[in-house]
Amino acid sequence: MKFSKKNYLNKITFKLANLLVIVLVFSLFSCSNDDSDDSETPEDVSATDFTTTIEENPTDGFIIGTLQATAGEGSLTYSLTSQTPNNALSINPTTGELSVANNALFDYEVNPVIEATATVSDDLSTTTATVTVNLTNIKDLIFVHTATTTNSTANVTYLDH
Repeated sequence: MKFSKKNYLNKITFKLANLLVIVLVFSLFSCSNDDSDDSETPEDVSATDFTTTIEENPTDGFIIGTLQATAGEGSLTYSLTSQTPNNALSINPTTGELSVANNALFDYEVNPVIEATATVSDDLSTTTATVTVNLTNIKDLIFVHTATTTNSTANVTYLDH
């Protein structure tokens, strides 16, 4: 077989052309559409339902927990749109922190469950979340009397309101 400069150049040209085609095809398929599209679609606000259990008779202002939510665009705003019984709960409008608004309503024998619907909004969208506070019963103390040497004589205890 005889060496020919023309055959040698044809083989190199063929190989370079094939390599160029492979690089071009690889480049076309490796670039996705979102590489050239810098605009993003904002996501909607989302909120997680809140459920907890606490003992009955908490104090007013007792922090129950925080409603979890994420904003799609901007900052979040929280509000309670309904609740049963009315005015039992309050919510911080900027943090979503839930607290006891009226502790008299947190009586297991009357309201074993406190429920509410919370609305969470950002700059573009609004969603709702369910709030459920289950109460556990504690022994109700009607009266506590302590006998001491200052209020007792023999077997008799003196009570003074």
